[in-house]
Amino acid sequence: MRELQATIERAVVLCAGEMVESCDLELHDPHGKKEAPSPFVPQSADELKETKRLIREQAVEPIEKAFALKALERNNWNVTRAAEETGMQRPNFQALVKKLGISIKGQTCD
Repeated sequence: MRELQATIERAVVLCAGEMVESCDLELHDPHGKKEAPSPFVPQSADELKETKRLIREQAVEPIEKAFALKALERNNWNVTRAAEETGMQRPNFQALVKKLGISIKGQTCD
C-alpha cells in the first residue's frame, strides 16, 4: 500500500498536465519489466526535500479543498458554523479556506 501511495504522489508532482496519466506512473510489468522512470530524479538532499514537500502538498490539497467546501456547503457558507462542525478553531478554518482560494462572499472557489 505504501508503494502505491508513493507512486501516486510522485506521479502527481511529476506529471506534465493537470491529470496524471499512465506514462506518469512507474508501473511494473507482470513479467518483471518496468516502464521507463520519470526523467526527474533529485540530485541533492535539498532537491529531495523540496520534491517530497511538493508531493505532500499536491496530494493533500484536493482533500483539504473538498473538506472545506463540503463543510461550508453544509453550513450555508457560514465560516463559524463550518469550523465548529469540523472541530477546527475558526481562525484555522478561515486560514485553510484562504490558502485554498475559496471565496466565501461569492460562494465559489477559484
